Amino acid sequence: MEEALRVSEAKYRALEESTRRIPDSFPDAMTITDLNATIVDCTQARVQMHGFSDKAELMGKNALNLIAPQDHQRALENLEKTLTKGFVRNIEYTFRTKDGGEFPAELSASLIQDSDGKTAGFVAITKDITERKHAEEELKKHTRELERANRDLEDFTSTVSHDLKVPLRSLQAFSMLLMEDYADKLNDTGREYLRRVKEATERMEAQIEDLLTLSRVGRKFT
Repeated sequence: MEEALRVSEAKYRALEESTRRIPDSFPDAMTITDLNATIVDCTQARVQMHGFSDKAELMGKNALNLIAPQDHQRALENLEKTLTKGFVRNIEYTFRTKDGGEFPAELSASLIQDSDGKTAGFVAITKDITERKHAEEELKKHTRELERANRDLEDFTSTVSHDLKVPLRSLQAFSMLLMEDYADKLNDTGREYLRRVKEATERMEAQIEDLLTLSRVGRKFT
């Protein structure tokens, strides 16, 4: 019984010492709990984060109750991981406010040890990531819009390329017929003109194929 009392007092002193190190002006949402996750101290930033008006409203509450029910099991698992590993970093949870609202936040936690090196509790810092989540959603939205625009561009390019190839092939075919059937009736200037037409149509066909290839590659990387 004496040993149990000594251990208990050591843990209490360790937690008490930890609370003394947190100034009221500390900007981060920090919470200190015992091993049962009962809140023994926190910063004003943590109070405001959850919509409370005073620290007293959080004292004695279980910190897990500040997390939305759907994340409770994962929070318990990470609590065990903290006991084993000594810390966890940037774990995302959905947290609750006093009025029942919810918001996303990341939590990092570490162990608090007493003078004998035994675990006395936890210290956690929570960061509201609502703005980041909104930015991520906007990015996803723009990405979907870009993908849709790229698909539309590929469809348009394919249609236009097909429409261009039809008259181009006719031009190539008639140019070839002129070269084969009427070459002896044309002077050097006429044959030179036909040669240039042939080269021009070949370049245009290559450019159309390159355009199609570019549109497919653009879609592949979006």
